[in-house]
Parts: sequence; C-alpha cells; structure tokens
Amino acid sequence: MAKMAQGAASKKGVLGAFLVGFVGSLIAASCDFGIIIAIIGLAGQTGFGVAGAVVAMVCYALGRGVMIVTTGMSVGLSKQMSGSSKMAIVSKVIKVVMGAAIFALGIYMIQIGLY
Repeated sequence: MAKMAQGAASKKGVLGAFLVGFVGSLIAASCDFGIIIAIIGLAGQTGFGVAGAVVAMVCYALGRGVMIVTTGMSVGLSKQMSGSSKMAIVSKVIKVVMGAAIFALGIYMIQIGLY
C-alpha cells in the first residue's frame, strides 16, 4: 500500500513539474520569440535546412538549460554559505561596493542627461 502511495506521489510530482515547466515556457515564449526566429532564419540561410534548425534549437535549449540549472544550484550554495560569519562580512562589503558603483553610475547618467 505504501509503495502505491509513493508511486502516485512521484507521478504527481512529475506531472506538477511538467505543468510548471509548461506554464513557465508560455511566459518565457514572449522573451525568446525574437531569438528563436533569428536562429531559425540563420539556419535557413546556411543551407542546412530542417536539420540545421533542429541542431541550432537544441544548442540554444542546452545553453538555456545550463543557465537554469546553474541558477538553481547557486541558490542552494548561497543558502549553505549564508550561515558563515566570514560570508556575512564579505556580503556587507560587496553590498557597499556595489551600492557605491550604482550610485556613481546614476550620477554619471544624470550628468550625461543634463549636458
């Protein structure tokens, strides 16, 4: 009985992951549309036809997937490192440096806009 419940839970997990990915893809489609059209157009101009377009799309998908996996892994790593007192000090220093850089960039952009 427990094995049946566990199997049902894993099916729900797979279905849930699929649905989340599907909805996420629909949302991201508006951002990716231009890139996808450019990839298909480039593949059509090179003369490789459908095979070239498929290879180009697979390469794009792999690159995008690597970014998503890296982001997910970095979240876990940052949670693990957040308990360290050394990382707390480094984090504060980075925040101050980045804040100063953003402030300086803002002043520079205002100056460009005024002159």
